[in-house]
Amino acid sequence: MPEQLQELAAFPPAVRELIDAELAIGNPLIEIGHSFPAPPAGAYVRFGKKVSTRPRESDDRLDFRSRYSSISSGEWTDAQRFYFVVEPPDEEPQDPFYKAPSEQPQPSPAAGKSSAPRPTKADLPPFVSPPATRSSIPPLSAIPIRIAMRDHRQPPQTSAYSGPLEVRELPTGVEYEVSLRDDRTPIEMRALLERILDAPFTCNAADARLNATTLFDGARFDFSLVFVVAAERINEYLFTMNGSWTDIPAKNHEYYRDRADGWFELWTRVWPPAQWSRPPRHIADLHRERLAEVLAEDMRLASVHAIQQTIISGMKRGGSYSASDKEGTSRISWNGMRFVRSGEGDHLPYASYADEPEFLAALLRFCDVASLRSLGKSQLSEREAWLLVLRQMNEPA
Repeated sequence: MPEQLQELAAFPPAVRELIDAELAIGNPLIEIGHSFPAPPAGAYVRFGKKVSTRPRESDDRLDFRSRYSSISSGEWTDAQRFYFVVEPPDEEPQDPFYKAPSEQPQPSPAAGKSSAPRPTKADLPPFVSPPATRSSIPPLSAIPIRIAMRDHRQPPQTSAYSGPLEVRELPTGVEYEVSLRDDRTPIEMRALLERILDAPFTCNAADARLNATTLFDGARFDFSLVFVVAAERINEYLFTMNGSWTDIPAKNHEYYRDRADGWFELWTRVWPPAQWSRPPRHIADLHRERLAEVLAEDMRLASVHAIQQTIISGMKRGGSYSASDKEGTSRISWNGMRFVRSGEGDHLPYASYADEPEFLAALLRFCDVASLRSLGKSQLSEREAWLLVLRQMNEPA
């Protein structure tokens, strides 16, 4: 078609050669699009079959990356990463133990109830608790943490889990990439990650990525969240963490390499590994709508005043802030007339704040944003600091 030929003419030579080779052997071209994995300024070609005219590996002209998602099993691109060749997703493996209803054994109509007496508790052997083993202890990734924008006192009532994990060791760093499936919208995922990582995410309108950078224990970590699939009941994201200790003395590199796995597991423990199944069909209009919500939130929370008013509004609807340590617990809330702080143990037993400016100043001290700066996050602006304060709010019960 003339429209397709015109779009294909924009592809760089290395990618175009691959497309021409696949078309020559009859691999059907399913679509040409301008969304993930390509940025809006680029494009992708999706074939109906996997590429067979070259090995599925990178070389000096094309970079290959294997995928295991509901929309792709692999992709090729050049060094600029604007134009892609995308393979179809893998078929779901069939459960060897599955039987169709017609194949399952049916009870005999003539079969009556068993006349054997039902065993009583006295007939059962005594239960002996098996000794605890390492395999019987739940992994860290199975333990939920406090969920932003959700009731943190109960395990999250959500379909949230991770798929295959890809780890790439670098000379002075490491990169982790994992697919996440969650019923949270991109706005909720952003709020959750900002709360977990204590790092504000920015939205890149050009490629719809959410990016954050933070310093942890002296090393730099870059995070990226890409909204890949939108469906009615679940969404799919691609989460990437790049850790770099280039600016740290070489004698300490082993320290960071040994601990990187544990840090990544800590920061992603909301999404325990689970059986990877295909989500419902991707809905492009829903994808665009949810991305637009992220950009709208950026505009709504563009100033310190807007964030502070969001905090005040949330508190008056029942939100609160809490903290606990070995000396006791403290809580800041709205009692219907003014903002108050209550405490137990060695903490301040009670305090009230005369007006909103006094409350906001006390809240900033309570959330200890200054400690984030002392940990190396001195790049936080005043707006970013207040955004992290907002993320620490507990939603109404």
